[in-house]
Amino acid sequence: MGSVGIQRVERAEYLRLAECGQVPLYGQPYWLEAAAGNADAVRYYAARKGESLIALMPCFVPVNGVWLLPPCCQSGVLYFVTTDFKDRRRATELLLEEMSKMHCVRIALSPEYTDALPFYWRGFTLKARYNYLLSIPSAPEAYEAQVSRIVKRKARESEAAGCSVHFDVPFDSLKGIFKPFYAQKGIPALYYEAMCRCAEASLARGCGLTASLNAADGSLLAAYYIALDANSGYSIATATRHGNSFANTALLYEIIKELARRGIRTFDFEGSMLEGVEPVFRSLGGTQHIYISLEKGRLGLRERFRLKRYYQRAFAHQTKEKPTNCKP
Repeated sequence: MGSVGIQRVERAEYLRLAECGQVPLYGQPYWLEAAAGNADAVRYYAARKGESLIALMPCFVPVNGVWLLPPCCQSGVLYFVTTDFKDRRRATELLLEEMSKMHCVRIALSPEYTDALPFYWRGFTLKARYNYLLSIPSAPEAYEAQVSRIVKRKARESEAAGCSVHFDVPFDSLKGIFKPFYAQKGIPALYYEAMCRCAEASLARGCGLTASLNAADGSLLAAYYIALDANSGYSIATATRHGNSFANTALLYEIIKELARRGIRTFDFEGSMLEGVEPVFRSLGGTQHIYISLEKGRLGLRERFRLKRYYQRAFAHQTKEKPTNCKP
């Protein structure tokens, strides 16, 4: 069989391999390139043992010497096809050799990846992060039976108020609630721009779901954008109007039932570690999963300036904020 080797591959080759390996959302080229704002900043690697694929390794290098997660990507970097421990460990070591060429690395591993010791041994700082996942029953009725009484009460409040739920809403019609909500939360504008690019790219491929909760008078109370891959739905963007206590939970409850009808079997709540949000995810059936963020090196003044220029050019606005996963 030979030894495990790693090589940089062209996008087309990576895409072919990704289809065979069923790579999830954050490893898909269309998503990475939309999130990055510039396809040239995304590099693709493959680890093989002879003719057998071991792992796929996409990376985002916006400026020389800096390896980051793009906006709208909670985790990623390393996707294994094999279950063989020795081959996985060797592929990780080869990936670390590529990372050793960087001044600064800020990434996160997917929850499926638990062997972070090689990174620790190479001087990376490891931090535990928390996410919530839901295994969606095949029948919406089965999901209804497992949610908490709080969720059902909010759903009844929504119904009593004459609210209506709509799916596959034109994304442009939801920007009016998403953009001010992002600004209100103090989220840097580049994240809104990246989210819009990702949403438009996924929806154009039939890999997304939009949903809205409208009041009896038709006004928009809450909205969601859910990205989809072959098996999972990802809660990428949400926004809620002030003045009601049920809209977000009631809408998400209906979204998960709709995903069940569409054959999606896992829902990724995309966080959150916020004390006020975490109970909501649990009430909807989410279970806690840990993933690991990794950091090594620092951004010098030159890299910070170049990174700022990169984002200004990649996204169609000027912003003074720096992405949170690029902090030195």
